[in-house]
Amino acid sequence: MSNRIREIRLAHGMTLVEVSQKISQFLGSKISPDLLGKYERGDRKPNFAVMGTLSGIFGVPISYLDGTKTIEDIVKDGAIDELKKKKFYFSAPKDKYGITAAELNNYIDDAFNKPLIQLLLSDKATKEPSLKETTLNDRVETAVHEIVGDVFIHTETDNFSIPGLLSYFYSSVDQLDNEIDLEDLTDITAQQKNNICEIRPEIGSILKNAKKEIINLAKDKNYIYYERDFDRFCFKKRQAK
Repeated sequence: MSNRIREIRLAHGMTLVEVSQKISQFLGSKISPDLLGKYERGDRKPNFAVMGTLSGIFGVPISYLDGTKTIEDIVKDGAIDELKKKKFYFSAPKDKYGITAAELNNYIDDAFNKPLIQLLLSDKATKEPSLKETTLNDRVETAVHEIVGDVFIHTETDNFSIPGLLSYFYSSVDQLDNEIDLEDLTDITAQQKNNICEIRPEIGSILKNAKKEIINLAKDKNYIYYERDFDRFCFKKRQAK
């Protein structure tokens, strides 16, 4: 696949001379317009330092610039990488809240096709006031973040099922209950510590009651809390006697 250096350079309204001067300025070594032209035509292959500099000049991902990936591939691969970091149980069995690769890809595809993501990655993006000063790199990063959030909430709630929602909210409350640990806060003032100590017991009581209420709600919906697995609080349908 041919690179996109010429296409992107022209889209930025820059000449070979202007780009070669910028590259030379950043690298501290001369890159002539003629050599840059050879890079564009594929007669010569730029090294990683040159590609990284071009990526910075144009604000586009290297793998898009060198033609090895489309923006869609870059965004989806980026989302998968981030999700793997956040959710190690993707490869877990289905009964342990694992999801298949096909399910994961379907969630990502659905999120990718939402209007916000399509706008971020379209030519119309820079015409939006809030996106006018952004680069493609910026918008790719935002798209990955948005897709990860969308997929995360679907998987955390088992696609918004009742037991999945119960587990999600119960786990969220439990996380809040453990959010502030004075032993971990070594760089706070005495006053800040006193402030935490003053309201922490009451907040803890509120959160513990919230967890009890979620369990009561589960019972009302005919679900029971049954185990904690893979750092998740689980609910299942009550079996008829």
